[in-house]
Amino acid sequence: MKEPLEQFLKKKPIVELMEEMLGLLRGNCRFYDKETEFLIRYYVKELGRRLHLSGEEVRSFSQIFKECAWDGYVLKSELADSSQKNLTGASALYITMQQLEMKGLVIRKHAMGGKVSYSIPASVSRDIFNNCTPEIHTGSLDAYTLADRITDLIHRSDHDSIFFEDEYQMLCGLIDRTKELAFSRRFNSWKLTKEEGLFVAYMYAMTLLEDPVIPTDYAINRVFGNSSRGKSILKSIQEKKGNLFDLKIVCHADEEFETGNRIMFTEEIFSHLFEESEKLRLRKSSSKNRVMPLIKAENIHTKPLHYNQKEENDILQLAQCLEEVNYRRISAELERVGQTSGVTVMLYGPPGTGKTETVMQLARRTGRDILKIDIATLRDKYVGESEKQIKRIFDHYREQLRESKITPILLMNEADGIISSRTRQILHSTDQMHNAMQNIFLEELECFKGILIATTNFTDKLDPAFERRFLYKLKMDAPSQLVRMKIITDRIHHLSDEETSKLAERYQLSGGQLDNISRKITTSKLLTGNYPSFEEIENYFQSERLERPGMKKIIGFQSGKENFD
Repeated sequence: MKEPLEQFLKKKPIVELMEEMLGLLRGNCRFYDKETEFLIRYYVKELGRRLHLSGEEVRSFSQIFKECAWDGYVLKSELADSSQKNLTGASALYITMQQLEMKGLVIRKHAMGGKVSYSIPASVSRDIFNNCTPEIHTGSLDAYTLADRITDLIHRSDHDSIFFEDEYQMLCGLIDRTKELAFSRRFNSWKLTKEEGLFVAYMYAMTLLEDPVIPTDYAINRVFGNSSRGKSILKSIQEKKGNLFDLKIVCHADEEFETGNRIMFTEEIFSHLFEESEKLRLRKSSSKNRVMPLIKAENIHTKPLHYNQKEENDILQLAQCLEEVNYRRISAELERVGQTSGVTVMLYGPPGTGKTETVMQLARRTGRDILKIDIATLRDKYVGESEKQIKRIFDHYREQLRESKITPILLMNEADGIISSRTRQILHSTDQMHNAMQNIFLEELECFKGILIATTNFTDKLDPAFERRFLYKLKMDAPSQLVRMKIITDRIHHLSDEETSKLAERYQLSGGQLDNISRKITTSKLLTGNYPSFEEIENYFQSERLERPGMKKIIGFQSGKENFD
């Protein structure tokens, strides 16, 4: 029987083989049958021979091709459900999808609302329908493509809820495809832990694509989120322990302060990892961005935000102002009439109300890169020369402004420490430093060109001198019950309208707190395979607000107002 069956399948078109194999898979999931399993193996083998794919790749690609033939795309969630019905775990599926993407057989896209979908390139579909083997990208990757793939993998891990082990295996797959690169050779020889491996890979990508000097907290958050793995790596960096330091792979970028707030490759490793042309470019980049990281607009993921009506109107007006055509017209007219041409914005309100994320989404929408500085961190690091650093921030921004086609945004995050009231009675050197920093900041704002956005949680201590220097002052308040319903609906999809309404009415939580709950639900579903019950979800809502000694038990905001981050 074996020989006739093989010959029979060889005569069938690729499309027909995929359709019949999927039919057998569906039937075998309902009623397992040894003969059907025997047939499936031969279909998979023949399709693998024709398409040059592994068995798992054949199954996943066939499913995607079928769905795309009807709708033009398939949602990641739908594919995962289908995969589970076909006895293939979702985690294994994502590894397979990574391989199909690398081979150029599928394209991954972010749709509106943050949903992820896959589609088939037109050239691949054409070859399949013509019963031809599509061209597969099997060549090795260059350094920049490897860096792009690592960055995409790290960014996807949180968005797609990829398990840590699977994420590491995907990284190893990338390393295997780039064995000729200096980084991949070194990576295999270092024998790092999985956590160290992922972190140093992201450092490599950040170094090559953005800046050799990397903010430690930022990198750890991107790779590990708020997990125990991230805290362990952070502790080892601060204490200069572990393989990364024992093997002299990395070092503190601010050795004189020994804080570990910024990290970089050691000079020896740096010289081994990069070509001469790359080293020159990276050193030039480092001199510009050593003070603050550059966040590229294309690296900012879409995230739907919901506001109260007044805030929505204010943000819409600001977004229109920042559209490049409008911004250039406004800036030119302000300059023509002798006024400061820069657009300066203050976003203020309680924590978790979406201030920083609003800036990110405005930048993504208008195609603007962000130069971000945390004022509190700056003051901690540079006591004694903080005044010089404030000046350097604006010098570096002006240089970036000259080199950019589209005006970048200077984001001063958590700017409370610099826009609060000046100290009247100088008792310590830090008081004098604080006032000097403010004076320099005020001078820069007086003749600022470009776009500056400052975020702050407090305005009661705002120095009056700063008020008139911000063109827009937008308050981000607690979300109303209606807005909370929108956020819950957007973040927690499986609740009924009635359940959503109850939670929005009972719990006055911020958008940031609702995001935390959404992540807990995702984690629970991954661990148990099922969504938590409504009662379990309500417990998440109840536990989100910490109770402190002497504090009345209030659910959500104590002010009684109704927000979001």
